[in-house]
Amino acid sequence: MSYSASPDVTYRIAIGDAASRAYGSVFNNFRLAGALAWLPFALVLGLEVIAFIVGGGGFVGRILSSLAGVIGFLLFGTTFAVRWSRFILLGEKQGGELFPPGWRPMMVVTVKICLGILAGAVVVALIAMPAPFWLKILIWVLGALAIVILSPRFFLAFPGAAIERPLALRGAWDIIEGNYWRFLACVLISYLPLAIVAQLVGRAGAGTTSSLAWIGFEAVRLAITFADVAVLYAMLALIYRDVAGPGTAAAE
Repeated sequence: MSYSASPDVTYRIAIGDAASRAYGSVFNNFRLAGALAWLPFALVLGLEVIAFIVGGGGFVGRILSSLAGVIGFLLFGTTFAVRWSRFILLGEKQGGELFPPGWRPMMVVTVKICLGILAGAVVVALIAMPAPFWLKILIWVLGALAIVILSPRFFLAFPGAAIERPLALRGAWDIIEGNYWRFLACVLISYLPLAIVAQLVGRAGAGTTSSLAWIGFEAVRLAITFADVAVLYAMLALIYRDVAGPGTAAAE
């Protein structure tokens, strides 16, 4: 069941406060974040290493490893995102099974948003197809920029899904009405710094010829990515709580 939502027009996101609370929630609870992340982290890294070995190492092995990493993160990284969101919103600190309550709704929302982004990319490609080369470049750049700017407007569906109160995507779009540019700034501040660090570590790993060194760099990159997910989803959960109103307990 999906819940609709109407925006609270009196609520205004304080960008600095929202970002500092997100980073602070991870810093203040880093041991718990590590405890919740270690199994998904190990599973994703294990899939990447297995794919690397099966691919024979080298360029082919790294391509297969990247593909396995995307699939593994979609399956197991989301379990961490769900557990962390439930901690922030509900105060839950432990869970038994690998796939926690809320994982299925989270996956549904994730797939819907990914398909929407893919559909947007296809539309941009179709529009650009008959255009001359210089215009193709402009259309691709503007289309990609539009997708990057607009897709985060659906992100408040994630914390709702994690606590099994999923918003319809239209509801997630509407609930942030009047706050979107502030919200987008929060997304960028919460996500980009660690994402850039992870990208730099990944590039350093790609430049090494040693398989063991590459695995070491990949482990560090993946750990930074999980930390990045923790900050981003903490921010989403805290803003979701502020917009949705009382009824959930937050841990900061």
